[in-house]
Amino acid sequence: MFKLSLLCYSIRNVGVLKMRLKITLTMLILIVLTLSFFYFVFKEQIHSSITGFITARAFIYETKPYNCSINLKEGINLVSFYCIPDGSQLNSTLRDINNESLNYLAIYSYVSDEADDPWHSYNPVLPNWTIQALGEIDRKHGYIIIMEENQTFFNQGYHFKVTRMSLNKGWNLLSYPIGIQKNISEVLSSIEGNYTIIETYRNGNWMYYNPLTEEGNLSTMEPGEAYWINLTKDVELVVDW
Repeated sequence: MFKLSLLCYSIRNVGVLKMRLKITLTMLILIVLTLSFFYFVFKEQIHSSITGFITARAFIYETKPYNCSINLKEGINLVSFYCIPDGSQLNSTLRDINNESLNYLAIYSYVSDEADDPWHSYNPVLPNWTIQALGEIDRKHGYIIIMEENQTFFNQGYHFKVTRMSLNKGWNLLSYPIGIQKNISEVLSSIEGNYTIIETYRNGNWMYYNPLTEEGNLSTMEPGEAYWINLTKDVELVVDW
């Protein structure tokens, strides 16, 4: 009788231990999954300093479907594509409302942090086997496009509520990543005091604004335009739409 009771007690304890082990393993799995989630959310924004400390930032903003159209003039256009996502393929994106390719001679970007060779370009006339420096476009960079005729760019894209752009000391070809007109001072409020001049090419004329003297014939920033801006230091520009 005593041996039978001891056996039952032992079996009951084994069952309890198994249950506790299952609970412990489940908790460990949940912890690993949680840590993995945070790693993949933050990993693109992790920067290690010389001291070995790690800082992380994650920005998650709402996006909604949004159609954008930009009138392009024959000749030089300083343009930004405010409704397209990062990494958009140039050939499949530069199209009109009928999904026909735009008729342009060349498109250029200016990457200010690549001091040795900041100019990137794409020429649609060159053969497919030619290696060209510009293959993708996005809403965070400005571009110079040389059109052969007046056309309208059209894209079924997105409304990006907030855009953050890292800019470098000196000249930058600045994108205007929103679909409504705003005053320059409002758009550039997050970098106020850190730029000396801003310029664009509008309707065949160069226009500018000097914040130091408050002089110039440029007062607003328009959807679809890009701007040359001269900065006194590296900054991050935050633009709300």
